[in-house]
Amino acid sequence: MSEKNQPNDSFDNKIYDTELLENFNRPNNITFTNFLIIWIGQLASLLGSEIVQFAIIWWVTLETENPTILSLNVFFAFLPRIFLAPLAGVIADRKDRKKILMITDGTQAIITGGIILIFFVSEMKIWIIIGMNLLRSVCQTFHSPASSSIRPLMIPKELLSRMNGLSQLASSVIMTLGPIFGALFLSFLTIQEILWIDILTFGIALVCLLRVPIPKIKPTQAAKNTQNAMHNQPSNSLKPKGHRFLQEFKEGLHTIFRIRGLTPIIGIVILANFFLTPLTTLFTFFIQNDHHGNALQYALVAGCFQSGMIFGGILVSLKKEWQNKIRGILFGIFLIFFGITAIGLIPKGMFGLLAIVSFVATLGSPLMHSLLMTLIQTSVPPEKMGRVFSNLNMISSLIMPIGMLSSGPLAEILGTGTLISLGGVLGMITVGLIYYLSDLHLLNDETFGNTTIRF
Repeated sequence: MSEKNQPNDSFDNKIYDTELLENFNRPNNITFTNFLIIWIGQLASLLGSEIVQFAIIWWVTLETENPTILSLNVFFAFLPRIFLAPLAGVIADRKDRKKILMITDGTQAIITGGIILIFFVSEMKIWIIIGMNLLRSVCQTFHSPASSSIRPLMIPKELLSRMNGLSQLASSVIMTLGPIFGALFLSFLTIQEILWIDILTFGIALVCLLRVPIPKIKPTQAAKNTQNAMHNQPSNSLKPKGHRFLQEFKEGLHTIFRIRGLTPIIGIVILANFFLTPLTTLFTFFIQNDHHGNALQYALVAGCFQSGMIFGGILVSLKKEWQNKIRGILFGIFLIFFGITAIGLIPKGMFGLLAIVSFVATLGSPLMHSLLMTLIQTSVPPEKMGRVFSNLNMISSLIMPIGMLSSGPLAEILGTGTLISLGGVLGMITVGLIYYLSDLHLLNDETFGNTTIRF
């Protein structure tokens, strides 16, 4: 066995041994084409979900006219991201990722069918909608790490950054069209009829998944020896499932915190998500109550909100390689909070100005998201990718429930616009402080993730 493959030896630079990856199926033209087929199906599913989500949120807003109930709806839909994310990551690394995607997409279609049935047989209650959104969120929690972790296996490394940008662009286009189509459909269709769109688009995603294979990871013997050394167990020993899960969960956390520069970025994302919760939780209420808008006006503003992501996604995808991804990530976050601060200060009823500022606010989102995804995907070994993504989602969301639960009551005290602007100001301060107080201002693409790790 070479010195590099000794299980207890350390290795420099990125946190995984590139030689170990030689035995994985490297992405080629065929696997990349297969990825595009899956991607198209998932985009179709996303469009249906966005249309239906708009219709449901607008219905709940009109039925309740209460920011606290809206906060509870978002809170319960968010809970699975915290409690189930570690399990979802381990399952994504252990099991067939294609089956995970098929099961989660199929289950969400069944849940939507359940909502349709309830609408037909009885009067819809708010608590039923909250429960259905909770179940859909459970599916998305398991879907997300499996979807994110197949990309490095199916996309050539030199195209990862560009494809992440294109994915952000396509998602933004769909999230722009979703509210617009939703508002148009609400003008001549009932909410029960709109829900059928979700089932149709989930069917398209399932057909695309059935048509193509997804590569499976088969670690080398060296990788197995490394894992056994970490667990201090012989390779043929049997462990309780709970113990194995805990070990794999810890391994995912160790991988995250041993990437130099990632910890302060996680800190920024945690606080940024918290300060964004007033806007993300109460945006529909803000348009309907504070600005006295209707469904079409809300769709206009939401469309411009997503159009900023489209334009930002175009800029990201046009540039093949970014020289300093860290500064790009932080600039994107700062721009988001600058725009959000302005959104809360716009006078009532000025939907044109609100649309323009919403466009500016989201220009930085594709830049932040695609560059961060690229840094992680090029710093983490494929066999740990699912755990890393799910653990990152869990960690970055730890304090968001507090923001969700407090947004409604605080909005009733301070006013929704004031609360949104306050979150934007605190977000900008957070980005600046963590950047200069940590070693982020000393790092670049070459030194990010550089560390010596002993496995």
